[in-house]
Amino acid sequence: KVWSVVADQAHDREMDRLREEAQRTIQHAEPARTERQEAYTDATGMVVGTLAQVEARAAAGDPAAEYTLFRWYSSDSYGVPRDDARSLAYLERAAQSDHRQATLAYGERLANGDGLPKDPARAVPFFEKAARLGSARAAALAGQHYRAGDGVARDFAKAYAFFTQAADGGNAFGQALAGWCLERGEGVDPDLPRALALYREAAGKDYVWAAERLAHLLSDPRSPHANPEEAWQWTERGATLGSPNLRLRFAQLLIFGRDGTPDQRQQAVAWVRELALTENPTACLLLARMHLNAWTVGHDLAAAVPLLQAAAAKNHPPAFEVLLRLHAFGIGVPRDPAAAADLRERLARTNPPANMLETLDRLLAATRDSADDLGSLNAAPATYLWQQRPAYPAALRRQGITGQAEISFRVDAEGFTRDVRIVSATHPEFGAAAHFAVSQWRFDPRRREPWTESEAITVPVHFNLTE
Repeated sequence: KVWSVVADQAHDREMDRLREEAQRTIQHAEPARTERQEAYTDATGMVVGTLAQVEARAAAGDPAAEYTLFRWYSSDSYGVPRDDARSLAYLERAAQSDHRQATLAYGERLANGDGLPKDPARAVPFFEKAARLGSARAAALAGQHYRAGDGVARDFAKAYAFFTQAADGGNAFGQALAGWCLERGEGVDPDLPRALALYREAAGKDYVWAAERLAHLLSDPRSPHANPEEAWQWTERGATLGSPNLRLRFAQLLIFGRDGTPDQRQQAVAWVRELALTENPTACLLLARMHLNAWTVGHDLAAAVPLLQAAAAKNHPPAFEVLLRLHAFGIGVPRDPAAAADLRERLARTNPPANMLETLDRLLAATRDSADDLGSLNAAPATYLWQQRPAYPAALRRQGITGQAEISFRVDAEGFTRDVRIVSATHPEFGAAAHFAVSQWRFDPRRREPWTESEAITVPVHFNLTE
C-alpha cells in the first residue's frame, strides 16, 4: 500500500509538471508559428516553431523535434489534431536517439501499459538510460523496479543507489524512497538521522508521504529523535496537502493530545466528516466516538450508530467493541445478545489485548440472561449486575478540569436503564461521558427496590482527577 501511494503521488506530481510545461510551450510556440521565426529548442527539450518547421527537423533526425511532435500529437492542447499512433512513433524514435525526456516517457509507457503492451522488463533499461542521461525521476523509477523486483531481479542495493542518484538530483520521490531505505536498512546500513533529513527535503517539496513518515517517526516517544512539535507541524502540513492519514491524525491530536484554535478544531471536524462520507472506517469510528462523547460536536447517539455500523462493515476491529456494547445494552439499537456475542467473536479473531476480552466476557455474562433465566435471588444480591464507570474526557483531564453531570433514567423489567437523559453537566463532555456510562448499567431485576419501572431516577456522576 505504501508503494502504491508513493507511485500515485509521483504520477500526480509529474502530471502537474507536464501541464505547466505544456502551457509554457504553447506560450512560446504560438508567436513562433505566426511570426515565422527560426525554430529553436527550449530549456524543456522541446522545439519552438511552426508545425512545418518542427516536422522538417524531425525528418532530419532531430530527437528534440521528434519529442516535440510526440507531445503535440498526444494532446489536443497544441493546435494540431490528436494522433496517438503518430505520437507514439515519434516518441520511440526520440527515445532511441537518447533524448532524455523521451527515453523516460517511453519507459513509463512500457511500465504502465499506456499505448503499449505493459512490459516492465523492457521499461527498466529505458529508465536506466534516462537516469544516465541525467533524469532524476528516471533514477527513482528504476530504483522502484529494482526494489520491487518488477521486471528485474530484486536488488535492494541497486535500488538504493538509484534512489540516491534521484535524491541528489533534487527529486522528491527519490528523496523519500532513499529515506525509506535508510530507515529500514534496505540495501544500506540503517541511518535514521539521514533518513529524517531526506524525508524533510521531500516533505519540504510537499511530498505528502514523506510528511507522513516524519509525523510518525518524530512522534514516537521511544525514539531519541522524538520531536512532538515538529511532528505536529508536519501533521498539519500533510493534512493541508490532503493526506487522509494525517487529517485523521490531526483530528485525533486535537481531541486527545493538544490544544488547538477554534479554526483548527472546525477544520478537523470538516476533514473527519469528509472522510467518513467515503466510508473510511477509521473516520467513521472517530466521528461516531465524537458524537457519543461530545468531542467538538454535539452529543448525538442517533448519528453515531450508523457510523459504527459502517466501520464494522469494513471489518474495523475498534468498532466491534463499541457496537458490542450498544447491542448488549440496547443503546440506540434493539438489545441483541446474539449480535453482541457475534461481535465478540469477530473481535477475538483480531488478537486484541487479553484484558479487553476478559472485560467483554464479564459484560456479556451480565447482560445475556433475561430476568426469568437469572435464577433465584441470593441472600445478599448486588444492586447492579453491571455498572460501567464513565471515561474521563482526555482533553479535560489534561487541562485539570473537574466537574459532574446529573443523569436521569428509568429501569425496565430486565434491569436495563432506559430513557437516559442528561439533566445538567458542568461541561458537555462530562455529560456525554456520564450518559454513555449510565446507559451501560444493569440493575439486578430480582430486586425491585429502590425503584419501580415507571419511576425516573436522577443520579450525580462526579469526575475527579484523583479517581
